[in-house]
Parts: sequence; C-alpha cells; structure tokens
Amino acid sequence: SYLLSSARPRALALHLEGTYMADETFLQTALLGSPFARTSTPRGGPALLAHNLRYIDWPHGYGDPAHYWHSVGPAHASGPMVLSPQLLPAVFSSPAAFARKVDLDRPEGVAFLEQWDRWMSHKLALERGGEEAAAADTAA
Repeated sequence: SYLLSSARPRALALHLEGTYMADETFLQTALLGSPFARTSTPRGGPALLAHNLRYIDWPHGYGDPAHYWHSVGPAHASGPMVLSPQLLPAVFSSPAAFARKVDLDRPEGVAFLEQWDRWMSHKLALERGGEEAAAADTAA
C-alpha cells in the first residue's frame, strides 16, 4: 500500500515518466527510499538489500572488448560476456543469485548452467537444513 498511497513514490513515478527503462528502476528506487529500507528481518538482517544480486561480467577487464565481441559473434556484440565454466570461480565468490549472460546454444553456456544449478541447489540445501541436506542434495 505504501507504493500506491504515499506521495513520495507518486512523485518518483512522475519524475521517471518517459525516461529510459523506468520500469526497471522504479520499484527498487521507491523501496530503497522508503521506511522499509530501515527495517530488519527477525534474524536482524536488512529487510531490503541495496544490491541486485546479479552477476554480470563485461569484457573490458579482459583486454580489448572489440576483440572479445568479434570472437563471440554478432549475437553478443557490445553486450556482457557470455558466461562459461572459466568464470565460475568469480561467480561463486560473488553474492549473486542471478547471472547473465548465458547462451544455451553454446556448449560452454550449457556447462555453465549445469554447474550453476548444482551450486545453487547446494546453497539452498544449506539454508534449508545444514550440511546434511546439502550433502544429500549434491549426491542426488
């Protein structure tokens, strides 16, 4: 009801009207500027995280991005790197719960997704029931 009845979110909506990608910024901006941003969960953690939990890697940190984009072809030109198993250590050490860009038409994309799914299943099992659940989930 805060988003619908408070003046601040309405003013933000008017400000963003007609801007590029307003639909991808409104909710996060409105909530992080709300009273909810200062609340906590029953465990004491923040109720809202100021992080998108998304892993995106750009080729600029690996040399000439034009060379990278040429190597992956026009379908991925000027975008983020296509994730592969070689990038898994960086992904796994990040706080990410989501990752892009995965190309399932490429073998390395399929391999990445398979390993990502195993890793995420393990993480979720740890949260649900500790080490025993994670070991059983990994064995399955």
